[in-house]
Amino acid sequence: MRYLLIVLFVSLVTLACSGQDKPIVEISGAYQYDHLSFSGDGVSGTLNLSRGWDGSVNVPVLRWFDAVGDVSRVWKTESYGSSSSSCSYSSGCGSASATLSVLTYGGGPQLTYRSSPYVQPFARFILGNAHSSLGASVSSVSATASVNSFFFAPGGGVDIRIIHNLWFRIETDWLYTRVDGVTVNGVRGLGGIKYTFGGSRPSPASPRHSQSPELVPTAARMKISALGIMAAVGQQQGAEIAEVFPNGVAALAALHRGDVIDAVDGKPVKSPMETLPGTPLKVSDSRPS
Repeated sequence: MRYLLIVLFVSLVTLACSGQDKPIVEISGAYQYDHLSFSGDGVSGTLNLSRGWDGSVNVPVLRWFDAVGDVSRVWKTESYGSSSSSCSYSSGCGSASATLSVLTYGGGPQLTYRSSPYVQPFARFILGNAHSSLGASVSSVSATASVNSFFFAPGGGVDIRIIHNLWFRIETDWLYTRVDGVTVNGVRGLGGIKYTFGGSRPSPASPRHSQSPELVPTAARMKISALGIMAAVGQQQGAEIAEVFPNGVAALAALHRGDVIDAVDGKPVKSPMETLPGTPLKVSDSRPS
């Protein structure tokens, strides 16, 4: 089982794409707290394991689909000892301690909603092996026992961006395993950080006043009263009409804005300055197609 998970994880790493809209790989570390319930063989109870850690490596295969590998360990130690005042020659003095540890490792799929560059919820399903061990010692005598079992843990959480590569993670899983007729299940709470490699940076919001309207250069104009027009200067050969005044010569000749006067009194016009007033005026124009 262990080697199958390793081969699967390595294969997914090699198939992962390094697109700009998703990270190449994500690594997370978190504190873990477990509240477990056990039942079987007529015995049942609950157990709180307040010491624990969790580490995971996540490889985005697609923008929303990931392959994740996860390792975690929780444990609890109880110690009992006799005070010196209660010691006697016949009973003697002694101490006892017991440590319960649960180590899990596995992998599975993860779905991550990456539409927001600042808050990304996710859901995942982890399955693998749970190694439970119990060690006890009384005075100088100690004994240990361990057992392996299959487990699965569906869950989810949310990542909140702190800076570009660093995220704060909150997660909750539900763990289930069964071995030798004993069922163990419960809630795992995790809180920690995630570091990403690759991926796009969030675009900073541009201030509203930072963008000024595009300035469109305007051409110089020249008023030619004799023709009743405003001509554009320096645009092209001739006198391009930029504005036609009502009841003027150009208006009576049915000229329009955009027409180009290329001759006056039969003389070629290269610029508006050559449209000198005179009577009568014979105006010829060319209109853009």
